Amino acid sequence: MDLYAYAGGDPVNYCDPDGRFKSPVYKECYEPIVLDEFKDHSLDRYSNLSVFEVGKKYLEGKRFIYVNGIWTTKEEAKQHALSISALLGGAKVTVVYNATVGAMKDIEYSALSSGAKMTAEGAGLKEVCDGFFESEGPNLRIQITTMSAGAIHVKNALKNLPKEKRDQIDVLAIAPAEIVPRRLCRISHNYASRWDPVPLSILALKATLNGIYAITSLCCLHMPESKNFEEISPSDELIRLEPHPDARGIISF
Repeated sequence: MDLYAYAGGDPVNYCDPDGRFKSPVYKECYEPIVLDEFKDHSLDRYSNLSVFEVGKKYLEGKRFIYVNGIWTTKEEAKQHALSISALLGGAKVTVVYNATVGAMKDIEYSALSSGAKMTAEGAGLKEVCDGFFESEGPNLRIQITTMSAGAIHVKNALKNLPKEKRDQIDVLAIAPAEIVPRRLCRISHNYASRWDPVPLSILALKATLNGIYAITSLCCLHMPESKNFEEISPSDELIRLEPHPDARGIISF
């Protein structure tokens, strides 16, 4: 019997705090925001980040993950995940909880996270995916469901995963603050109501920033390599749906 099997035979560098898969004892801690205006709001997101599961059973060869959007309590995220689990016949859903500190600060944080190379939530999601692949093998299929600002963190996680892992991941993004492009995963579906201004507003903002940078470069009589602000995702990957007759959007009265 291998008494250290829980740590892959290496208890010095690995542990297994929740009985699912080994995790490195020493790991890089991502600080998503290091701006002065956030220091008074305890936005140490990595310490607030939590991962938990709902549902009854794992489906063979598949894992399901949910990443919530802004202004969502932990209990609300749990209920969202339970709804997904019910649609999957009671399958277990792993929740990477994107903590809230209030609507306005969540929006501000999300806007700044959009241009980040990595966020704490993205790092947490990447670690969950890595753990699943390590425990279940490279042929595992992962389905990630996300909404609103959760899509920003999903996109960051995917950008930091190797292609062989990304090619095993499917993404469903509802009203995404960032379009999750197909080039970053096996397949992605991005849906938003025609009443929802957020996805196209983000695209318009980034297109404007790219345009300003290009004009500034021309005025300086040189054209350096484009900044390409956060690699603008193609808007044709966003499917705009007619709202449900009983829907109440943020701009409906």
